[in-house]
Amino acid sequence: MNTKLKSGEYFNLHTIFSGINDKIVIPDLQRDYCWGNPDKNLVSKFLDTIFSLDKKQKWPMGLIYGYTDSLSPEHIQLCDGQQRLTTLFLVVGIINRLLPDNEYKHLLISDFEYEQDDQEPYLQYAIRESSLYFLCDLTCHYFLNADEIESVDKIPEQPWYLGIYKKDPTVKSILNAVKQIEERLSGRKDLEELGNFITNNMEFMFYDMDNRTNGEETFVVINTSGEPLTANQNLKPKIINEYQETYPRIANKWEQMETWFWQNRNRDEKIPHTSDEGMAEFMRCVMILKHYQLTGKVEFAVDGKEFPYKDIDFAELRRYFIAYKLMYTTNYQERYDKQPKYTYSQEALFVILPTLQYCYKYIGYAKQIDVKRLYHLFSNLSRYVDLSKPAGPISTALALVNSMNDKDKDVVCLKDNQALREEERRKLELLADANSNREDIELLFAQAENNNIFNGQIRILLQWSNNNMDSTRYYLNRVEKLWQGNCEGNIDILRRALLTRGLKDYPLDVSNKSHLTLGWEWKEWYKIFENNVESIKAFLDDQQSMQDMIDSFSDGSSPYYCIIKDAEILQKSRRKNLRLGWNDIVIVMEKERSIADFLIIFNGVYYPKDLMPSGWNYLWEYCGVLYTDHLKYDLTIDYIFEKGIGFRVEIWSGKYKNKKKYPNLSNISELGLQRIENKGEECWVTEHLEDPNKAKEKLVKIANWVVEK
Repeated sequence: MNTKLKSGEYFNLHTIFSGINDKIVIPDLQRDYCWGNPDKNLVSKFLDTIFSLDKKQKWPMGLIYGYTDSLSPEHIQLCDGQQRLTTLFLVVGIINRLLPDNEYKHLLISDFEYEQDDQEPYLQYAIRESSLYFLCDLTCHYFLNADEIESVDKIPEQPWYLGIYKKDPTVKSILNAVKQIEERLSGRKDLEELGNFITNNMEFMFYDMDNRTNGEETFVVINTSGEPLTANQNLKPKIINEYQETYPRIANKWEQMETWFWQNRNRDEKIPHTSDEGMAEFMRCVMILKHYQLTGKVEFAVDGKEFPYKDIDFAELRRYFIAYKLMYTTNYQERYDKQPKYTYSQEALFVILPTLQYCYKYIGYAKQIDVKRLYHLFSNLSRYVDLSKPAGPISTALALVNSMNDKDKDVVCLKDNQALREEERRKLELLADANSNREDIELLFAQAENNNIFNGQIRILLQWSNNNMDSTRYYLNRVEKLWQGNCEGNIDILRRALLTRGLKDYPLDVSNKSHLTLGWEWKEWYKIFENNVESIKAFLDDQQSMQDMIDSFSDGSSPYYCIIKDAEILQKSRRKNLRLGWNDIVIVMEKERSIADFLIIFNGVYYPKDLMPSGWNYLWEYCGVLYTDHLKYDLTIDYIFEKGIGFRVEIWSGKYKNKKKYPNLSNISELGLQRIENKGEECWVTEHLEDPNKAKEKLVKIANWVVEK
């Protein structure tokens, strides 16, 4: 766990941006970086403030809020302070670029990350993957390699600048900010003093939010009201005073409510909540439901408001409490549904609110099995319904509960309601037709919905089985058995077997990530199923072993032939990603980026990332040509295949005007290369070589010749 930042203490950038693998992560709950917007001029104003400060003093820069999670306990997930920290990171990057010897490299990225791992900087923009990748590329190619790119205006022209970067608002804002920073800092004589002041004397106080739930609530507070949530500590005497004549035993009943919330507090948390906190969350649910009852709209802006005890009669509140107890104490785990907790995100309220309204509506009549069925309906919907704007879906869910016939509390009465998803209506129809085995079918559906690939949507499974429950169980068992071990990467034989089946869009084009995948994330597998419903069914029905499918595959023209036949290739890809270049060049990537390890397959020959000697960039593909650039000199090697003729290697200058000119290029004639005049400033080329392995040896020999000279 990240322990270097302790809550309530001040830290400078030397501490914040440090550690072998520690990162400051801008999580997906955050907004885009916006200070680079040239219309607002915020970066320039921020720099003016920094320039005006006494450089010999310590200066507090305010609070930053963050938390850690179990998946990456060494990283701080930032809830507030994003714009300031990002701008200072960019400023340090530009100072490092302008000063010699990468003086501030250690504040941008750790040596371990840069030299041995994925070259991920200390600041991670995880609001979307394109933002995450761009900041990595910007740090490694621009901040740390001042000679590689002439100016920020040239960044969009670089081969690593992906198409998805063009549409990313954070990327645009960062580029604008870098341009402003560069203009303000270029030519300054006090860059060393300024860099020392920014990294040592500007300090932030860190406040630990403990977990994501608290972080999300803090984020909402900071970005809306700017004030902490208001407790209802003084509510009890007001309600008792208001209703004591109508309800003589109201004090005892209130005490019973408080006692129940205390008995059902969350004891598993490091800091168990009090009865007041649990009760406050219940009251919030009642306020939202009451507002919906009066207006027909779901409104979350009730935080910080006192409970409207004069508008909600105590009898109504008491009825909601009885309903809440029924909902809260029902066991939902047999259907793989999460038990209610004492605090609810807006997404969780999509399940909680309609269930509470149902229990309220059918109080004294609904049994726990009825509550389980309705809770499961919305819990399952929450797996795949878009809840980015939860008010709309919650309104629909509440309307569905209100539409239920008072004479029929069974959830199957919604099977004809057009407001419900078509898939859910179909399942309810099947359940309505079931006789004594209804609960068995429900549990089978729940098991299938809980499968990571289907993630709540089992339409494809029911289509395979033609709604026959025995067949449904058969296909579910087949999927669970074959795809077991997906996240551990233990199903490569399955991926190779699927490549022999001629599936549509397989490997899957993950356009927002600029690569293809052989299936890694569960949602990717669902997309593959969706694109190949009948073909996947035929694959599941095929009694032939997967190894037999691989052994009998004979189409040598397939770009994936080597992957199918060679079991070791996919072991080099941690997340089973690849790129398909021109002329069926296949690039198998360890992760998702070329910055990690990769293997190029070019006409059946393998070209690993570390093929090129020191001093050369890694080999990469562009328009059917493999190429590499020298890191110091204006030299490029192109490795070309011409069908029917063979391979040739070209080494030439003129691609990078800002790099040093290599003085000995003409001497390469000693390797048997001939000079040609139609490429760059100076170009030398080998004869055509038919044997790809000999051509590969020639490629490496030319690169080594440059290093040795």
